[in-house]
Amino acid sequence: MTVSSDEIELFHHLAAQATAELEDAATLALRHQTGPLPGTLDPLLDRTEAAVALIRAAQTIVDRNA
Repeated sequence: MTVSSDEIELFHHLAAQATAELEDAATLALRHQTGPLPGTLDPLLDRTEAAVALIRAAQTIVDRNA
């Protein structure tokens, strides 16, 4: 099946956004590797969940063109 250039561009955008979310999550996790326990891990969970949502959206493009 031929993938449109728009779908490829969207896939790349979603992948870049997911990467940014995961990098942000890694930065948050790094802050918690030493020192006292954090009050909450909600920001880390939020970033991780956002990345998963973006990855699932990218997967729909892959599935549609498989």
